[in-house]
Amino acid sequence: MGDFNFTKESTQATTLRRAGCREANTMAGFGRASTRPANGWLSLFPGVRIDQAYLAGSARAVRSAVLETADSDHRPIVVDVEW
Repeated sequence: MGDFNFTKESTQATTLRRAGCREANTMAGFGRASTRPANGWLSLFPGVRIDQAYLAGSARAVRSAVLETADSDHRPIVVDVEW
């Protein structure tokens, strides 16, 4: 899991999927799960999800959610993982 700063359509995301990784929001999330922008007037518009969590092997996401923040330009994500 990391602060990858790319969308699920990017070359980097495609490379992770080809390596067998699965994206947590696809497995257990809800909706767009936009993480940017988090604050300011731009946050009034639909955003993009540039923060991702990828899992491999027997790990699977049972919950994936985007949280609110006042301290960052990105919304944090939380993922509950089960093995």
